Amino acid sequence: MGSAGLIWPGAEKLFAAEAQRRRIPYVLATPGNASIEEIAAIAPDVFWFQLYRFPDNDHAITFDLVRRADEAGAHVLVPTVDSAGKSKRPRDIKNGCRVPFPINPWTTYQVLTSPAWTLQLLRNGMPITANLVPYAEKASQNSTAEVMQVRSGGSHTWEELKRLRDRWKRPFVVKGILHPQDAERAVALGADGIWVSNHGGRHFDGAPASVDVLPAIVSAVGSRTTVMIDSGIRGGLDVVRALALGAKFCFTGRCFAYGLGALGPAGAPHVADLFLDEIRTELLHVGACSVAEAASIKVRHPNAWRMDNY
Repeated sequence: MGSAGLIWPGAEKLFAAEAQRRRIPYVLATPGNASIEEIAAIAPDVFWFQLYRFPDNDHAITFDLVRRADEAGAHVLVPTVDSAGKSKRPRDIKNGCRVPFPINPWTTYQVLTSPAWTLQLLRNGMPITANLVPYAEKASQNSTAEVMQVRSGGSHTWEELKRLRDRWKRPFVVKGILHPQDAERAVALGADGIWVSNHGGRHFDGAPASVDVLPAIVSAVGSRTTVMIDSGIRGGLDVVRALALGAKFCFTGRCFAYGLGALGPAGAPHVADLFLDEIRTELLHVGACSVAEAASIKVRHPNAWRMDNY
């Protein structure tokens, strides 16, 4: 997730530390509030990097981010194709949620009446888009946000993905695939994994639900690559459903954001415990003894998209 530090200062570091402790992947977003180098030091065994595109100067920033991720030891590069442009979010507009973070009488009041959050802000400093500090005029929220807003944008083209694949020698996962033909093409250019995602449903309301296209994508490429999924993973039952439909594992962001907002540093451990408990419970209910067995559950998914005529 980008800008998780607005929810709780130091969020990415808390997520990374818990992921390292649990030995589960943590994917740092390009617009995160901690840098590649910081997260690599906290979560050396589980660190993945999610990459947005910066088309200026033949992708100078894009490829420098790739270089930094490589030198820091990121295990997986995750170029993202499910965020082609900014979307209109009425609730964000209504609530004044934006980057740079607005400082006005209302937000000042909220800060002053939230002492635990304010203490963390003093410890961690104002959240900035930390990965973009080297490319900004100064290390400030306004300056780094401007780099993200002005110099990034669009979705990686197939030619760009090929260039990234050629440069990146570790596992390479394309995030945002929603059609089996695109999955086939990604595998053909050398992707080690397909991440089925509609960006959490946050950009394009007309996109299908990830789970509805998952069966067709698994059928197309599941025997040749690792298929993963996010968007709509809210609890253990969603994880077991996705496993039964052929995904090898799931990602979730929003649940951890809610836990963070409610409990601060205790949020990530609490949400991880909830997921593990619910996964065990749902496996019990469906009669599966392991995650591997979940893949053999017989499913009936009438809403899955049929791709025969597309």
